[in-house]
Amino acid sequence: MPGPADSKTPPVRMNGHAAKETNPESGFTLIEMLVALSLVAIISLMAAGFLGQLRLWNGRFASEVPRQELAATARYLENAIAGALMLPIDLADNDERLYFVGTPDSLTFVSHSRVGLAEAALRTVHVGIADVDGGHDLVQILRPRRFHAASITESDKIVILPKIHGIGFEYLERAPDGASRWTTDWSASRRLPLAVRFHLTATRNGDMVSVSGATRLTLASAANMP
Repeated sequence: MPGPADSKTPPVRMNGHAAKETNPESGFTLIEMLVALSLVAIISLMAAGFLGQLRLWNGRFASEVPRQELAATARYLENAIAGALMLPIDLADNDERLYFVGTPDSLTFVSHSRVGLAEAALRTVHVGIADVDGGHDLVQILRPRRFHAASITESDKIVILPKIHGIGFEYLERAPDGASRWTTDWSASRRLPLAVRFHLTATRNGDMVSVSGATRLTLASAANMP
């Protein structure tokens, strides 16, 4: 006669069916493993695509920032040059009366410039290249108009764009025969150039970036109107 240890408890029935016995040590089935691997593969592909797109965006952003930097500098120069006034640069010069002096890599003129937060005053403006720490910076020097030249202080200098490769200016003049031509120097007495154009280059992130700009001088255009 079987004892208590030999008796077997019948499986519990649920809804008329015998419940399956579960083994706590049983692992994943093959189908479950395949589904899990498929999900991992899909997520990996999505992540790789996203990272690739992110690198592409970063590359475009890194190349666009220097171009925007140079473009903003070009717009600043255009606005500054367009406002040149028909006033002598040197108040003590009663002979030549130069209103504008231009070289291939610098220019000087007189304009209304902002001083302080809400004031403007007549200033002699010089734009050119300054050697700084073995490199070249595009700087603007603002000086009050005086009869005698004063020494330039650091507070007079404004760095427009650091670490440039170079800048080249050209000036549009009207010849005696009425024709217009571009020249790399300007020192005409009592006249402004009709227009100024320039080409600015700089090295950013190992790449050469360049931008061009051009502007007409408002007062020169008005003075040459019939």
